[in-house]
Amino acid sequence: MKSIRHLMCALAILSLCGCTALLWGINKPTSQRMEYRKIASDNIDGVYRYKGLKASVINNGVSYPVGIPSDGLAFAGKNKIYVVTVGGEHLLETDALHSRYHLELKGDDNKIKLKLVSPATERSVARFEGDFDVIARNKSGTISPCEAKDMQSIGFHYSDNACVSNIKINGVIIPEKNLKFRDGQQSKTASQYKIELWTYKQVTDIHADNILTGVVFTPVAAAADIIFFPISLTFLKVMIDMGAFK
Repeated sequence: MKSIRHLMCALAILSLCGCTALLWGINKPTSQRMEYRKIASDNIDGVYRYKGLKASVINNGVSYPVGIPSDGLAFAGKNKIYVVTVGGEHLLETDALHSRYHLELKGDDNKIKLKLVSPATERSVARFEGDFDVIARNKSGTISPCEAKDMQSIGFHYSDNACVSNIKINGVIIPEKNLKFRDGQQSKTASQYKIELWTYKQVTDIHADNILTGVVFTPVAAAADIIFFPISLTFLKVMIDMGAFK
């Protein structure tokens, strides 16, 4: 009996929230989602280990410094340089494993997808970030690469019966012509990598059917609110007086 009283009180409280609010809460007129779009592709086959690098964007005679480490790693694309500010050493150490193991990117297309965090402007360069998994397989098919201590030290571990390492990188994109790297400074990567640059933004979808349903039934819901609100309030007061919540 006490459970029934609690249920009736809950229904009364719910009715106080309003049928109109409930109607529009169920039939949401809009919803939000992330929209992704590929804007560029490139191939990476070289790396620079630079020292004392300073980069800036010059606009109308004013120099705007680019926030990158003075010493670090930069990967060479077709006509762009990808200066990796976070995760570069991890990426290079993993690349060096190609001579010992079969390495592949987790996914169907075997491409590194980079997210464009901010585009290039008159005062700044484009910034990117990446988050991807690399799977290592033994060429001889015997012991798993994850059994090797040097593999464990760079993050390889078992996941879904595979030896996987997660790599997270951040960096900036600078046109090759703007950096004075010499050809002798570049080393070839152990493998060539296909990369894709993606943008993302939050978009709002408008649901016309839900709006139409809401418009049609709002008068009915409003009338129900007018009728049932005082009834529910009175019923709830009576139940409280009877000690339903004790």
